[in-house]
Amino acid sequence: MSHIRASMRPLLVRSAMLAVLAWPLAAPPAGAQLLLPEKPAGQPAVVPSAEQLKQKRAELEAAIRAHPEEPENYIVLAAFWTANRDLAGALKVLEQGIAFVPKSIDLRIVQARLLLLKGQPDDAIAAYQAAIGIDAGNVTARVELGDLLRTRQHKPEDALAQYDAALAAAPDDVGALAGRGQTLLGLGRLDEALTTLAKAAGEKPQRPPVLLMYAEALLRAGKPTDALAAIDAALKLEPSYVDGHVARGNVLRETGKPEEARQEFNLALREDKRSVAAMSGIGLTYAAEGQIDPARTYLSEVLRLDPNNIYALNAMAWMAAERKEDLGNALGWAFRAAQLAPGQPDVLDTLGWVLRQKGEPDKAVEFLARSASLRPSAETLTHLGLAQADGGHKDEARKSFEAALQLSPDDAAAKDGLRRVQ
Repeated sequence: MSHIRASMRPLLVRSAMLAVLAWPLAAPPAGAQLLLPEKPAGQPAVVPSAEQLKQKRAELEAAIRAHPEEPENYIVLAAFWTANRDLAGALKVLEQGIAFVPKSIDLRIVQARLLLLKGQPDDAIAAYQAAIGIDAGNVTARVELGDLLRTRQHKPEDALAQYDAALAAAPDDVGALAGRGQTLLGLGRLDEALTTLAKAAGEKPQRPPVLLMYAEALLRAGKPTDALAAIDAALKLEPSYVDGHVARGNVLRETGKPEEARQEFNLALREDKRSVAAMSGIGLTYAAEGQIDPARTYLSEVLRLDPNNIYALNAMAWMAAERKEDLGNALGWAFRAAQLAPGQPDVLDTLGWVLRQKGEPDKAVEFLARSASLRPSAETLTHLGLAQADGGHKDEARKSFEAALQLSPDDAAAKDGLRRVQ
């Protein structure tokens, strides 16, 4: 049942907070570390006092006064404010630094990360563009801008342009390859995505998140055995990798091995009891087996923790539509999923099916036709035909059922639909 299928989520999206604190520059320690006095190994971290924090801030501000031309000094102080959850203070420091060192690419990139963390993606884009204006071949700015355009702005073609520019400067850059591969996958350009992600996965040292991206592409290409091999390679590198166990569970579920899938999801939950992806996987596995009550239990918890979880929204809407119950909530879940993933065929199909079940066939046709245009399948074309027939459009319905039977000659639902409009 395609509507409860959960693809492995992109795993190389950069987190602005982690990017700042992981320190992309060859500079002093990360902001959180700056706040801690040195301690002997094996002893618990000491929470700094207000006086210690004040002293550290004074030291960092003094470093800027002594060397206002050094971008790293501003970045260290910005990390201090970030660690203290004062993004406005951190951004003010970076603006000061940019005023003194306007040609610093590093300052612009860190500024972009913090703006993204602050929920200002348009301003973050402007900061990345400013960095690129200083150096058009800067790979970091290109890749991170591509990630932002792909994941936040939903502009895949613009993202591809950034990744391609990065690869022109650094053909083996894993971040650019991974981002490009994920974008191609989202555009349905599977062969290109496979080639790009295979190269990214093969770069040394291998990176578990990239191996999972490659596994997703292999799974979409109908190569579950190869997908499992890529996931196992990731887990060999990092045995307790939660996302690896979730990905393995997804493959096992989609290849008809629900018990083994649940074992993997439970391994993920053992490592992270609040793993929404693992809970979602268990819920979707139950749903695929038709065990609606346990499926709802898990997926309701997923939505409590993550109200924008597309897979849970989609599955909850689909199950309600199938039972023709709670259709008001089903429509809300389906619309929300479609807002979050406007180009996802399964989501559009679910929304159309909910509308059909609610007795609104003309509205249903709009979304089902869009789903079928993005990815024609016997199931979606049959749903489209049923909605068209409900609306009295028998000629269009006949064409939809015939198209469904061309893809799947033995499809019983399509055959029944065709007999209905003869």
